[in-house]
Amino acid sequence: MASSILPGGGNIEGSASAPIITPNGSGPVPVNVWEYEAYARNTLPKNAFDYYSSGANDMITLRENRAAFNRLRMRPRIMRDVSQVDMKTTILGEEVDFPIVIAPTAMQQMAHPDGEIATARAAHKMKTLMTLSSWSTIALEEVMEAAPGVKWFQLYVYKVAKRPTRPGACLGCCTRACFFFGGERVT
Repeated sequence: MASSILPGGGNIEGSASAPIITPNGSGPVPVNVWEYEAYARNTLPKNAFDYYSSGANDMITLRENRAAFNRLRMRPRIMRDVSQVDMKTTILGEEVDFPIVIAPTAMQQMAHPDGEIATARAAHKMKTLMTLSSWSTIALEEVMEAAPGVKWFQLYVYKVAKRPTRPGACLGCCTRACFFFGGERVT
């Protein structure tokens, strides 16, 4: 099998400039997150890759998340009967066949013209949940129409109501965050 060398970290501590080898047929076939990152660096426009691969402000959360995932280990289970695997579960009351929720990812059309619609269709095909970003490049209504199924929506709350608007109204749980736009703090 022919192979090509792509720049990319082979592990979480590697950089996206260290070489990795991936199969070459119709193109490189990434098999892990680090190879996908390398593939993205070579495939996406620079501004899109920089946007997706960075974190907010000083990137502390990004570094901590990478460090946490680096501590995880898969325990191989070999010589097991996998002829009937059932991964169904319930996530916050929603039954799913695939126990992974697609996290909110902003500006998906920077990576592909179908953007969030393609992601919604993939989530529906896998019978799992998608969380649509507040900063989606496609309107919520269009995404909902493109693929059936439950979708969650990320909602940034910049101002929190002091009380319900009418007696007996139920308020959901809100997360209040501090944002920086162009060096200016918005709370």
